[in-house]
Amino acid sequence: MGRLDVKDIVIGKKKLIIPFELALINDSHHLQCNKLLRFIPGRRAVFSGLWCEKKVVAKFFFKPFRYKKHVKKEIIGNGLLKQTKIPTSTILYSRFCKELKSHILIFEFIDSSIDLGKIFEFDPYVDSNSLKITLSQKDTLSPQASCKKYLIPLVRLIARIHHKVILHSDLHPDNFLLKNDTIYALDGASIKQISARPLKKHLSLENLSVMLSQINIQSKNLLYDLARAYAGIRKYNNISQVADTLEQLIKKSHGLRTVKYLKKIYRNSTKIICQKSFSSFLLCHRKYYTPEMESFLQNPDIAFDNPGASLLKAGNTATLVLYKIDGIELVVKRYNMKNRFHALRLAFKKSRADISWRSAHLLMKSRINTPKPIAIKEVRFGPFRYKAFFICEYIKGESARKFLCGAKAEDVKITSESIIEVFKKFKFLKISHGDMKATNIIIQDNTPYFIDLDSMSWHKSKFLFSHAWKKDINRFMKNWKNNFQIVELFKELQD
Repeated sequence: MGRLDVKDIVIGKKKLIIPFELALINDSHHLQCNKLLRFIPGRRAVFSGLWCEKKVVAKFFFKPFRYKKHVKKEIIGNGLLKQTKIPTSTILYSRFCKELKSHILIFEFIDSSIDLGKIFEFDPYVDSNSLKITLSQKDTLSPQASCKKYLIPLVRLIARIHHKVILHSDLHPDNFLLKNDTIYALDGASIKQISARPLKKHLSLENLSVMLSQINIQSKNLLYDLARAYAGIRKYNNISQVADTLEQLIKKSHGLRTVKYLKKIYRNSTKIICQKSFSSFLLCHRKYYTPEMESFLQNPDIAFDNPGASLLKAGNTATLVLYKIDGIELVVKRYNMKNRFHALRLAFKKSRADISWRSAHLLMKSRINTPKPIAIKEVRFGPFRYKAFFICEYIKGESARKFLCGAKAEDVKITSESIIEVFKKFKFLKISHGDMKATNIIIQDNTPYFIDLDSMSWHKSKFLFSHAWKKDINRFMKNWKNNFQIVELFKELQD
């Protein structure tokens, strides 16, 4: 998908400056396109704007020799949703525009709505305060609580779609809008009527799992509630079997999506800057790629020579400092080479900065707290890695060792339960940390943040994970071998 912050785009070989107005065929009103919502270069553009003094959404289809097929699918899919009484946006206008060599569909704008992607999708780089205001001035639910509140109605809507022998082939939260407790389905081009009647159970659950895998459903109780909501509409009797099947399909779909996501964080995108050369490799989140950050990444060693930086750790293989960039305190971690043999051995392997970058994104996607990864920089000689830096958010807090041994009993109970929940997620996702010292868990506001991720692995093999899992648990419990009370708090991890 193209970037949405661009000021001009090309449609039908014509450059358009956003916002722009367009005269429509057989219509006395002009279409005013104010904001780009979605853009796939060479294929499709979606705008919000005004037409006939009403807010609308306009879709432009312009892929040569294919646009007619895309428009037909959109119209047929929209019609199917209307016929089966599934809430959706109404098509107000459909014409070919010679000027832009595009077919334009104008849809009603569903006002005062919010796309479910903003409720279900967790983006740690975005402040969620505005989301709570958008949902309702009276709604004080956190995004996490809102996720549960609106997920069951969404599952029921998908069940209704399936019950009408229809599949939505592009199920993701952004294709659904919420308004006054009503959920609207979008993207008619992805709506398909299936000839088989009724829609086969496995096909239905597989389709549903695609959606749920994007929302990180990891609670068995919630999964059972969702299975019950879906089974109630579809008239399925064995809810436990539905829940078990869904769990397996979600794991499969989540794995496929995660692989795709972890590839995306290594290339240029709307969120990531990627720069490669013979002598370096750089990744940085666009939000933080300011002129000051760009200058710093040219020579990150300056953080370690700066008297204003605070030394956090000085080890044989890594040095950490606290360093301010754009007034923000960040942790800069430099991976050191102990000697020439050590440098030669690591030159052909993935750098530990690379592993930290990948692991941090894996945890964030799984909604496990870790300092936000900001950037990595590798100094290279062609394919050989020489030196590496990892830059991440600074979390002010205490290590789990210090916190659990000195905090109030109530805080210790809350925090220990949170740590246990993270371990359960690790087990569900087959993730091993690799160095589960208590100092690698930072506690901030009773919330655990997992750090030092350069030994983390995401396992495909059950056998290898089982071995790594036991190793993690044994290392974690070793932290408390002289504190019986804390051992009791984490006893269930050894079961």
